[in-house]
This record gives sequence, C-alpha cells and structure tokens, in this order.
Amino acid sequence: MEGAVAERDRDYFEDAMGRMLDFSQQWGFKSTDNPALTRYTTCTEAVSDFLVVGLCRIIPNGDVCEPRLAPRFDSNLKRCRELASGG
Repeated sequence: MEGAVAERDRDYFEDAMGRMLDFSQQWGFKSTDNPALTRYTTCTEAVSDFLVVGLCRIIPNGDVCEPRLAPRFDSNLKRCRELASGG
C-alpha cells in the first residue's frame, strides 16, 4: 500500500478491493460466519479498513476519510500483529 500511496496509484486499490473481498468471503469474517475469528476482531477490522485508509492518504478530503480512521487502523494492525506473534 505504501508504494501505491507514494505513486498515487488508484488502480492498486481497485485491484486490492477484489482480493480483499475474496479473502473476507473465504474466511467469513465480514458476515461473521466464522466464530473462530471472534478473538481476532482487530485483524478483521484492519483488513476491512486497509483500503480506505490507503485511499484517504491519496485523497484526504474524501467522503469516508474520518480523522479517527487511520489511528484506529494503526492500532488494530499493531494488535493483530501482536496476536499473530503470540502476544
């Protein structure tokens, strides 16, 4: 994502949206079909917010760009990484 933001590459985000939707459907976290993911809410929220946060870095005045979104994403990503490492 960082490279796409630096290059202002909106196509990256369009392609990534398809991959993210496929991923979330396979794991069932968008529809809460997978109760095993309950303890990983920070991870599923980070995946959901990833594209919006990136686009907001390119277009900060976009309709969905809320001031709390990026800090929440960063916090969720950090916590998700801690969970993944066993922390």
